[in-house]
Amino acid sequence: MADRTSYMSQKGKSAVLRNISRALSASTVILLLLPGTASALLSRKPAVDPRTPEGQFFQLLDLEDDDEKRLSLVQQFATMFPKHPAAVWSWEQILESARQGAKNDKVLEIAEKLVVLNPDHIDAAYYAWKAAEAKGDKVLTAKWFQRLNDMSTRIVASPQPSNPDDVADWQAQVKLAQQFVAGKDGGLYSKAYEAKDPAKRIALLDELVRTDKEAAKKSDVDLLYFLAYKQLGQTGKAVEAGVRVLEVNRNHEDILLFIADYYFQRRESARAIAYCQKLIEVMRTKPKPANLQAADWERQKSVCNGSAYYMIGFLQMEVGQYASADSHFRAALGYVGGDQLAAIILNSLGYVNLRLEKYADALKFYKRCMEIKGPYQLQAAQNVDTLMLQHPEALRQQNQ
Repeated sequence: MADRTSYMSQKGKSAVLRNISRALSASTVILLLLPGTASALLSRKPAVDPRTPEGQFFQLLDLEDDDEKRLSLVQQFATMFPKHPAAVWSWEQILESARQGAKNDKVLEIAEKLVVLNPDHIDAAYYAWKAAEAKGDKVLTAKWFQRLNDMSTRIVASPQPSNPDDVADWQAQVKLAQQFVAGKDGGLYSKAYEAKDPAKRIALLDELVRTDKEAAKKSDVDLLYFLAYKQLGQTGKAVEAGVRVLEVNRNHEDILLFIADYYFQRRESARAIAYCQKLIEVMRTKPKPANLQAADWERQKSVCNGSAYYMIGFLQMEVGQYASADSHFRAALGYVGGDQLAAIILNSLGYVNLRLEKYADALKFYKRCMEIKGPYQLQAAQNVDTLMLQHPEALRQQNQ
């Protein structure tokens, strides 16, 4: 009986990992996005002479308590007085409202107006880039990314303002611009970001961190390293870069899953389980990304949770912690949709319940497994026959 139920041979282990990999590639929409770095660096509300028509209209904004009506007045001001310095501030308020509401088309429309008024309006360009990226419009994304690089070079090279009141704003803009100006030619980061060849991307990143020591501390750079090493199959280096990214932003579920699977395959149980638990916690608390449809986000959560619970259960099963393995396998079963993943988990549940001498449950899981065509079907059928022969009471308990 033990030989038949000890299903996890070396060949079986490989099959499990292949199935998990296939499920991840087919069922998830995990998007590796660079973390947002703009922080609403909007202009201070300007002072407008109340004796002028512009000032008289501007005073209406302070009298309006309804946010929607107030925003409408702001847009009217920007439209009526397009040359006035306060027009920039007005369009910024509209941009921020559109951004908060994930209205990507509106963000792009207003950002265009702001860049016309101020060719170095890096905040508008940044939010337009993210909006184009969220829409999946590659042409617009490339356009705004190039604009960001162009204006960032100018901003980083600009002198500090003589007016002390403007210094803090200038420093904030320079800090954002430095995210896009990488290296001595102002374009290494951009070139690395756009590079299709992972080896070329790594070479560009290496040059970047040599010429800009601050770049080596940025999670955006480490994320590009992670993607490139992963594409090259240099898993160890990808894990090292991924760990650095997680030190800044732990909500990268794609990286958490990758690292958990890395330690799972190496049977470094403590680390694998720790990353699986972090992944489960992130998927419990992380809100749906604005650029994902609800159905895609649910699929992504299912794959992450199902994989994490399965890996914890498997590692516990290997060391004889059958009760805990049972609870984790049952949790994993609630997330899987693919037949082969379900068969793997059902077979695992049959085995741990057999070890726990819960023969009725073991029979139930093996029966469900034998109904799924695949490598576990024959084995499950043999286990059902043996259970019914050696423990007929299990069948009676199921029929009660």
